[in-house]
Amino acid sequence: MKTVLAVLILSAAANAQRVVVPTVEQCRADQKVWSVGKDTLHRPFRDAVKRGAEMSMCRTVDPPNASLYTAVIEDCDINREKHLVNFVQRHGMVEEFNKETAVEAGLTVTEN
Repeated sequence: MKTVLAVLILSAAANAQRVVVPTVEQCRADQKVWSVGKDTLHRPFRDAVKRGAEMSMCRTVDPPNASLYTAVIEDCDINREKHLVNFVQRHGMVEEFNKETAVEAGLTVTEN
């Protein structure tokens, strides 16, 4: 489980290393396209990471429209969560995940 999460984090970090700050025009155009029909909710994990990172930069580049970019970021977060939950369920890792998160939270883990 830790290996899977480490790979996902390293993958996101590798993509984040190629940072290109978008222009205001690019921010506005991408936000407009990505919010229509909630396309962001049905994209691959890596797209959600990339789009979320770009929209995060856009909040700094174009502060008057920060709330529009935040809405896309929230959609990207939902998308990433959906993919991660599906992955954990598909690979039968729900119990392991629950145990590890309980331990991380300092809770006592009991077997059912």
